[in-house]
Amino acid sequence: MNVAGSNIVQSVQRAIDILEMVADRRDGARLTEIADALDLNKTTAHNLLRTLRTRGFLTKDTANRIQIGPKIEEISRHHYRRSIFQRAEAGMRRLHMLMPGATVTFSELVGSEIVCRLRMAADLPGVLRRPQAQTFCPFGSASGLCLQAFNHSYRENLAATKVFEESGHRFWATRQAFERALRETASNGLAVIADDTIWRMAAPVGENHTLGISLKTNVSEEVEIRDRLRSAAAAIADLQH
Repeated sequence: MNVAGSNIVQSVQRAIDILEMVADRRDGARLTEIADALDLNKTTAHNLLRTLRTRGFLTKDTANRIQIGPKIEEISRHHYRRSIFQRAEAGMRRLHMLMPGATVTFSELVGSEIVCRLRMAADLPGVLRRPQAQTFCPFGSASGLCLQAFNHSYRENLAATKVFEESGHRFWATRQAFERALRETASNGLAVIADDTIWRMAAPVGENHTLGISLKTNVSEEVEIRDRLRSAAAAIADLQH
């Protein structure tokens, strides 16, 4: 409803009303239903629907029912991604201040590749870098182990290929050993790969991102480092943060 003396644009308000109505209906709505529910004449409703469909905010299925279009999800995804990267930068800086000798990374699953998006290391204290072409192996990295443990679609897609036979055996003696590591990762809430000198860990940030850390340490410090990493990852993932 228009408000006297305000700057509200009626056509925009009506378009928003349509989006809200269609979003609230699991099976969508037909033109007549939308026009009747929002007290619009059919010509006005048709023109608004056509405009929203042209821009991708709405779509029409084979039964001529209006549904929410892909543009809504695209905008939401863009907002989420921008927000999560801003929180990742802040979280990485705090984590690096606590452990200045560590390398801290923030990675993203893009298709079937694990791409390092943000990186901080001891050689450049306080500098947050954005690598252009750094990727992580799905089997030889903590981020790869973490993503497979917490993103079941990614794990199933890899399992359906011969990727493990081609590269996974270089890091794991058997497929059973790798599967056991996945179960431990899911149980612990983060992935840990350790050798004599370097500990590498990664915690999930949603299904498609990881916060990782690698550093020289000893067993006595492991619990504290795990707690810090899990806490930082949870803060980045928190939509209310």
